[in-house]
Amino acid sequence: MVDRYDARWLSFYSDFIRGPQDYTRRDVYPVHVTASLFALSDDLAQTALIHHKATGKWFQPGGHVDAGETVRQAACRECAEETGLVAALPPEADPVSIDLHRIPENPKKREPEHYHLDIRFAARVSGTLSPDPDEVHDARWFPAEVLDTIDERVRPRLAAICI
Repeated sequence: MVDRYDARWLSFYSDFIRGPQDYTRRDVYPVHVTASLFALSDDLAQTALIHHKATGKWFQPGGHVDAGETVRQAACRECAEETGLVAALPPEADPVSIDLHRIPENPKKREPEHYHLDIRFAARVSGTLSPDPDEVHDARWFPAEVLDTIDERVRPRLAAICI
């Protein structure tokens, strides 16, 4: 399931989390771990995306890992908080991709420029799409093909992951 690109990130991630700090804490800089979930319809034809408040772009639900959570639990919690949809990831669920992206400085939050090492999962979801306005501007179903614009490695893996 893991290609060479992801193998490189898995190696980095593995070394990274064995370090002396808890990299899931959001106040650890310059890099900390986040979790996200590609929320999929039962037939895998659609994915639920959220309209991100800070960037104005459409992304998969996700965010920071809370104290005591695993990245899998965080991905499911963020999905539920932002979309109202429920996902169940088994403890052995593998990420579908890993992404490192830059977060600009945010003086309002007193956050320096930093990076998110986003651990991305995929799962079928249940429930009714009901975005929380405190969390996101909007949430909608999109054809699964839009995943290619977010991360082209994800869609080819869905059938194998979401059986």
